[in-house]
Amino acid sequence: MPAFNAELFIADAIESIISQTYRNWELIAVDDGSTDATKQIIRNLANKNNKIKPIYLRKNHGESAAANIGFSKTKDQYIARIDADDIAHPERLTKQVKFLQNHPDYVLVGSQADIIDEYNQIIGE
Repeated sequence: MPAFNAELFIADAIESIISQTYRNWELIAVDDGSTDATKQIIRNLANKNNKIKPIYLRKNHGESAAANIGFSKTKDQYIARIDADDIAHPERLTKQVKFLQNHPDYVLVGSQADIIDEYNQIIGE
């Protein structure tokens, strides 16, 4: 999860991973040189849950670079990409891992998304 100045949304994004029905996950949260409270929010949540692995970059490298830094720190078989302003459906990881396990010829899966506003109201797909 790359994050830059995401203090308004990142706690909900991380909580959506903590709430997954699939329990064998690790969240690598990369603070990309934020100047707001993003770093502190990540730190607080990581202190409460050892499955959250924070990385703190001193300066902003951009979303793709921050994501790639996070990718480089995992040794897991699967990687699920999520942004700091996303909310994952509680069964997202369960469904995606099950699909990949049942279809070894696939290397990538995606999913449908609802677009929500700052009040969690669906405003599009």
